[in-house]
Amino acid sequence: MPPRPIGGYEYLGAFTCSGVLDVADPCHLRKPSRMPASIFALSFAVEALAGSWQVFVRAGVGEDADCTAELAVIHVDGVDVVAAERIVSIGVDAGMAGVFDRTCPEPAQTELHVEGVVHGLGAFAFSGHGDGQYPVFVGKALGRVAKLRIVFIDEHPERDATVPPRASRRYAISEVFAVGDVVDHPKFGTGSVIRAVDGKIEVEFDDAVRTLIHGKR
Repeated sequence: MPPRPIGGYEYLGAFTCSGVLDVADPCHLRKPSRMPASIFALSFAVEALAGSWQVFVRAGVGEDADCTAELAVIHVDGVDVVAAERIVSIGVDAGMAGVFDRTCPEPAQTELHVEGVVHGLGAFAFSGHGDGQYPVFVGKALGRVAKLRIVFIDEHPERDATVPPRASRRYAISEVFAVGDVVDHPKFGTGSVIRAVDGKIEVEFDDAVRTLIHGKR
């Protein structure tokens, strides 16, 4: 069992990270792409917290109940971090995607039949609806990635369901908000902060993502 179970997610185990994680289709781990990463990345590196990481998957619902909807990997010190910053869309060419320590060898085909941890240095999951491109979201602690989510199936992939919902706060231009906060706006209703930078926040409301000013005295 993980140190802290996450409701709605299945725990698959843990792996060790040395400080750099490769997000990749495991059949293309650390292999160069013929196209720029901004267009189609099959392998993408991020600086991450070293140490123990836990692996969780979330199943789809309804007609997608038999599919994996999300792979989430979380550092032991990143459980409460909100992973809502989209950094890349990872390309999938073999029906699966995962997160691997820089020292992890490329998994053999015989190791890719059951999703989970490989070599104690990474983990992978089957990619929901198969090949394509899927968004990758991160949350940071101490300047490095502490939580990473690959979302395969979700109408609102920016929402990080690995953390409990927060109580809403009334929006005011003088208030300071952070990623994951729930904003109660007098005109737009209730929304979640998915990005905060340079005195502005991006808030996902039911009808659209809107940019608001915050922290202005």
